Amino acid sequence: MGTTTKIAALALIAGGCGSSSGHTPDATAMPDAAPNGASFATAIDLTSALDSTSGTMGMLPDTKTKLYYKLTLVAGDRIVAATQTNAEMTTDGSVTDTIVTIFDSAETAIAQDDDAWPRFSTDSQVYFQATAAGTYYLTVDDCNAESSSGCYPASGVTDFKYTLFVDHTSSAGTRESYASSTQDGTTAHADKINYAVPSGDAAGQYGYYVIDGNFASTTATHVFQFTAPAAKIDLGARNHVDFWVQPISAENGDGSTSNVKAWITAGNGVTIASSADQTNYKDGDNATNGPLNLTLPASEGVEYYLFVQNTATTSTPATDYYFIQHYAGSLYFGTAEGEGAGVTGMNDTVGTAQVLATPTGADAGSFFADGDIGGAGDVDYYEVDPPSGTTKAAMSCSSARQGSGVVGLTATLYAADGTTVIHTLGPETATADLIDATEFTVPTGTMKAYMKVTATSQSAAVTGTFYLCSVAYSAT
Repeated sequence: MGTTTKIAALALIAGGCGSSSGHTPDATAMPDAAPNGASFATAIDLTSALDSTSGTMGMLPDTKTKLYYKLTLVAGDRIVAATQTNAEMTTDGSVTDTIVTIFDSAETAIAQDDDAWPRFSTDSQVYFQATAAGTYYLTVDDCNAESSSGCYPASGVTDFKYTLFVDHTSSAGTRESYASSTQDGTTAHADKINYAVPSGDAAGQYGYYVIDGNFASTTATHVFQFTAPAAKIDLGARNHVDFWVQPISAENGDGSTSNVKAWITAGNGVTIASSADQTNYKDGDNATNGPLNLTLPASEGVEYYLFVQNTATTSTPATDYYFIQHYAGSLYFGTAEGEGAGVTGMNDTVGTAQVLATPTGADAGSFFADGDIGGAGDVDYYEVDPPSGTTKAAMSCSSARQGSGVVGLTATLYAADGTTVIHTLGPETATADLIDATEFTVPTGTMKAYMKVTATSQSAAVTGTFYLCSVAYSAT
């Protein structure tokens, strides 16, 4: 999909390539004209546009009106529908913040998305599976038509244009790994994730992948084998494999009835390096508990397995499905800790703090640490000096929330003396994102600051010791 936009760690909001559908909007397409698309009865038929590389251009009449589409599907069709707007380039609230909703033939909503997961902008991307053959409907509207909460003010929206892409997951601009019928929860029958550089992309940029499947029973577990590819890594960063598990349910979810447990093991299929339970996560509109992003710092050429397990208490095979977006490389902004995993003694004091610099492409005054808690009693210090004129800051961290075995992660920002506390964030819990909801005040005249990262313990079941922490300063 071309050069990959980096994600500001944990905020998961950045300008760039919008939803990761892999498409480029057709600027010559004509907007849909009223009255077509004004209701279910006049829904515009998109069946012939399925898997189109140019998509269908649309224009909302205002922030309160839906446009309706329909398509004919076969039972079991796996579909992704995505919008692309100018939101990837314009973040001042003038561009419509789309919501895409899927309806079955009875006009009942079965899936929906506000902002794609992973989130790059306010564009939408919703996955779903057709449970029966027949007509399905799709609507596009502005988020103000659903609720003004979390939306840009309706009065400021002036750009209502979008391009809508509807694809089979096997035909979208991503590669699909669908769990085969031979899956039995063992590595012997694992499906392989095959990496390849998309046409037109630079060497080492492997793009996005879709991992999906249907659970035949409440105890079903699917296994996927992958070998970390030779991905292009930013200077000073380290390679990660990331798995964004799509939220379930009909409300801002993919319509699935099953949360999953997901974990990554070493090539022996036994040693768990990263693990999380989707029941501890909500959706993209939840400010304190967002969707699940399982990650792991990965070593090139090393074999790993991804396990995906059904957690539903009642088996409903038609809707006990899952969709996971996957990426290998350095998608997050992050500066690798110099101390390294399993090591102590290098940045364990203010005097030996690792000096962080703002990465290329990140907002000025933003710092990102990609580190490890090396063992019992390990602490990590980073020098994160605020720019002149700084008055506010925000912090965020994630460790166990992204699958690490680190327990009770806490980040503390200290003044230049290394003892005066400016702000503390944490400890991290299993059910809440560790991120400041509002900015905190930075004392006037602060020119030097240190971020200290600590933890209370390490899980006996998960070997991963990684964390991601960030601090972002501002003048307002």
